[in-house]
Amino acid sequence: MRQSAKQGSLKLANNSAINAQQRIALVERISTYTVGIALHANTCIGTGTLVEFDRQRLVITAEHVIADAGGVKNIRFWCRPPGPVIEKAAKDLCPSEIGRLTAGQTFPIETIVGESATDLAAIRLPSDFELPASTSNEFYVLDKSRQLAGWPEEEMDGLSLLYFGFPQANSLPLQKVGNREFHFLGCAHNACHYDKTLNTQGWTSLPSSFSPDKDFLLKYNLSEEKLNPVGFSGCGVWVGSEDPKSLVWDSEPLLVGVIHHHHPSSVLIATKVGRVWGIAKHTANLKGPQAP
Repeated sequence: MRQSAKQGSLKLANNSAINAQQRIALVERISTYTVGIALHANTCIGTGTLVEFDRQRLVITAEHVIADAGGVKNIRFWCRPPGPVIEKAAKDLCPSEIGRLTAGQTFPIETIVGESATDLAAIRLPSDFELPASTSNEFYVLDKSRQLAGWPEEEMDGLSLLYFGFPQANSLPLQKVGNREFHFLGCAHNACHYDKTLNTQGWTSLPSSFSPDKDFLLKYNLSEEKLNPVGFSGCGVWVGSEDPKSLVWDSEPLLVGVIHHHHPSSVLIATKVGRVWGIAKHTANLKGPQAP
């Protein structure tokens, strides 16, 4: 049973066993809204978030992920295959768990709108575009995040956040054909808490192009697993929601931002969902297909 996200409240998770199950459920849902983005024969990797705004279908990512694409035909998307997410490091997978190799899929891109100030990009698809039947992806209705567009700072401190993407370091060499080496690239997710102290004091070591007016900071905790954050750019940051009056927990997440940079101090920088809302609205309301 799924409650309306707009009527729900933000909830802080703890380390109980039930919340471990909640985290798995959230990751499953978040992964359906997430795609990998590949350019230049899969040598440049990023992450995208599938959203729907005013019935227009979009892929939100970081602008720098697709800035040097050289044309929409060079952008490919990795969709989620059917079946549950496998909780295992890429290096520990066996060939039977990987499946066939893929160069990704092309989507019918109508236009791309970039915003340098926030390092956001919105890739507009036809409003009647249907994701491939062989995938289990779907579009997140951005209106569900309306309650967070104003960024209620007083409610954010300590909030549990999740992000899911395609870090390039989480790869497994498979085979070589001539000078080409084929890799399996695994997705990865991480959980952290919104830290009000970090978001108050953490800006002094960052360039002035990053600002608490449009961005927020979160800790990157996968360095110990030797996963650098390259490839997480463009992935969504999410929080679980539930109706406090309901006896049934709701695994539907709410989008709170989009990651676009990382700092050597193991800090990720994400754009607040209000700015995501703005570029999605602008892109969705463009009249007719534009020349990419």
